[in-house]
Amino acid sequence: MDPRERPKASKSDIFLFFQAGYVLSQQLDTSKYSVLVVSPRPYFVFTPLLNDSAVGTLEFRNVLESLRKRDRRIEYLQGWADDVNLVDQTITVEPSVLDENVGTALVGQNQPSARVSAITDASTGVSPDASAGVSSNASTGASSNASTGASSNASTGVSSNVSTDARSSGQRMGADSVPGKTPSPTFRLGGEGRAGGTGAATVPTFPIPYDKLIIAVGCYSQTFNTKGVKENAMFMKDVNDARRVRRRILDLFELAKMPFISDITKGYLLHFAIVGGGPTGIEFAACLSDLITDDLAKMYPDLIKHVRITLYDVAPKVLPMFDKSLADYAVKLYKRKNIEIKTSHRVVELRRGFPNDAEAKRKQDDEPKHRVYTIETKEEGEVGIGMCVWSTGNMANPFVAKALNHVRRYPVDTAELIQGELVGDPNERKWIIQRDPRSGLILVDDHFRVHLETDPSSSSSSSSYFSSSSSSSSSSSSSSSSSSSSSSSSSSSSPSTSSLSAIARMTNVFAIGDTTSLKSGNLPGTAQVANQQALWLAKNLNKHASSPEAYSAVPGFGFKNLGVMTYLGGAKAVLQTPSPSSSGSGSKNGNDSKTSDGKSKNGGNVNVKGWVAFLIWRGAYLTMTLSWRNKFLIPIHWLAVRIFGRDVSRF
Repeated sequence: MDPRERPKASKSDIFLFFQAGYVLSQQLDTSKYSVLVVSPRPYFVFTPLLNDSAVGTLEFRNVLESLRKRDRRIEYLQGWADDVNLVDQTITVEPSVLDENVGTALVGQNQPSARVSAITDASTGVSPDASAGVSSNASTGASSNASTGASSNASTGVSSNVSTDARSSGQRMGADSVPGKTPSPTFRLGGEGRAGGTGAATVPTFPIPYDKLIIAVGCYSQTFNTKGVKENAMFMKDVNDARRVRRRILDLFELAKMPFISDITKGYLLHFAIVGGGPTGIEFAACLSDLITDDLAKMYPDLIKHVRITLYDVAPKVLPMFDKSLADYAVKLYKRKNIEIKTSHRVVELRRGFPNDAEAKRKQDDEPKHRVYTIETKEEGEVGIGMCVWSTGNMANPFVAKALNHVRRYPVDTAELIQGELVGDPNERKWIIQRDPRSGLILVDDHFRVHLETDPSSSSSSSSYFSSSSSSSSSSSSSSSSSSSSSSSSSSSSPSTSSLSAIARMTNVFAIGDTTSLKSGNLPGTAQVANQQALWLAKNLNKHASSPEAYSAVPGFGFKNLGVMTYLGGAKAVLQTPSPSSSGSGSKNGNDSKTSDGKSKNGGNVNVKGWVAFLIWRGAYLTMTLSWRNKFLIPIHWLAVRIFGRDVSRF
């Protein structure tokens, strides 16, 4: 069926997704919903095992889940969600079938041939789910990260109406946008005449209607505007990123084996830099160390003396989410593995070429192409490296930061006013999607409903459109001026608390995953959080498919902290879980008391380390793998690597 011609009675859910979107799409009751997933990539990436695929411990297909299934319970369209029209309830989609960048982490600007006009701010960042932004929830989206995308819950869509002015400038405004206020020029939403990822001279866009929309596009990798990172670093967000990393590692060893390569250059080529001391960076360093120690050391014994692995982090300690004892255990273990951990180091530039050596610079044109990079830190200057893997946190997805930042008309049929009292025509005011002022993420309530607020820039005429007593305004002003810093901090996550602002709650637009910020408090942007949000939302949408009132009466979402774990290499890991008797938050410091071999209890946390934690780590992720096919294949590959070693062939 043509998605643009879906029967009015049907319900389709368009998901803009990452970890949460895929899970949600699988959990929705298809007897109640007609589910349509819109994503730029035709698969979901199980990112916790992406590092294993990058070093050959697993094959790439072991970490993928196809969005197309034989049972065809849900429909799928491969495309980018460009915009959402809340009034007409449509989402505008641009095909991404031939986009060569699908499957890689985008760095601020979608590489040359595809969607160049979509993201022109070179300082923004990299898409998180290497598959151009598909969230694993059920909502799919317009992101280009490997793990994020655009998904649809009930039937979703984006307006395809384009104003003449917007089209002439390369920008498109949704039909519910307010004329005269165009999107930011750094994010060009394009139009039907814009060159894009399909390789054609023009890329047609088309609208799809929806009844419910779930946005879970995920985030992009944060680069902090560091010079040269987007052009020269590698990221671990999607399967093509893992393929590039594996190929680069093997290329460097083969290149260093050439007889004309000097020892100095070999030292540069075989120096692997990892930026970011969180779980992703730590795990990649561990997996890389395993590959070199278990396999490459036997194949290139004469090169091992040149190999270095260095992990940089700007923070004073790595693994800050773990108790100090576990973080210290990781540091000591890495020292024994000759992995250098350099904390309190700020990277200022990553460039191609030799470090600051005049003689080497004169000769570098004689060296093989793409031979050496230079990483410069504030603390130790320039250092030659063979590759840099960048993993320093997330930033807002451009779909959220730009496309959802339009000034919009008020969706009378699908919005409920929850603050302020409208007196006149609400369309005479300007409305924007409510976002966290610090992170730029979408603000949602504990039912994951998106909120609208009146644009502060239109406050001059606010008195004409909603009433508020002078006594309450004066009281509010008085209490505001005497509020404590904690109150101020609380209000910062919900910026529109002024009596001159109106806030409305959408009844059919939801957002989950790390593209959102709960008004009740931020949660970590992890797969654990996204999964729980997806399961909660699917359960309650299935139960109250046709009753927004009943859905509102359901107790809100509550996150259950199941703990954090990280692989450290050599069949060792660390695991921290809340004590059953604690609230789950745990203590961040204090003295450890050992409870059993390899286990300790610290405050409200139970800490496990070593091979016991490694077995739990593998078992947990094998259980979390979504398809029975991969549940069967993954342990087979683990066993094969244990017996025969990793396959290091290049192709």
